[in-house]
Amino acid sequence: RNSGITRYTTYLWTDHDPALDLVDTAMASAKLSVVKVSAKTRVATSTLGNWKKRKTKRPQLSTVAAVLVACGVDSIPITAPARRKFCEGLK
Repeated sequence: RNSGITRYTTYLWTDHDPALDLVDTAMASAKLSVVKVSAKTRVATSTLGNWKKRKTKRPQLSTVAAVLVACGVDSIPITAPARRKFCEGLK
């Protein structure tokens, strides 16, 4: 039934940015520890630890991109459908 309201497919989050899920998946796929990623990217181990513990709500895209590149990811998905496709490809 059409109520006159247009629905948009979006990804809303309240606990953490979904980019952190991408980072977790990429690090696990590349078999890299927090210490190794930190050494490759110069992103502090405390930052990466906060990401893993979901203490960070909105990580900077440039930092996320650096970590993903260090894990061997050659393209960074921006939209929710692209993120889902990317994560499926890493499994």
